[in-house]
Amino acid sequence: MEPLAGLFSDKIHANHQVLAITREETNRMKSNKRGDGPFQIYVKTTNGTDTLHGAIIDATGLGVIQNPAASNGLFLPEERQLSDRIDYKIPNVQENIETYANGKSL
Repeated sequence: MEPLAGLFSDKIHANHQVLAITREETNRMKSNKRGDGPFQIYVKTTNGTDTLHGAIIDATGLGVIQNPAASNGLFLPEERQLSDRIDYKIPNVQENIETYANGKSL
């Protein structure tokens, strides 16, 4: 994420909890082209709540929060049983070339 973060450093809002995402000036019942409007993002900050405009990159699974391997968002019982052998972090292949050379990963 760091190379991407460098490009958008003035636009990144860390430590914000997203409360809701909607489209600006839209009404679910009356707006025909809701997908055309810009995003409006309601967030909770250390100073209260705020409204941001733009887009979101969800990077919650890149840190310490483990996301299940299955696309449905649920941990399989087998995955829980093997949790001590599963590394959910994105590996730094350049720093661990010997570990990943000629190897396979899922």
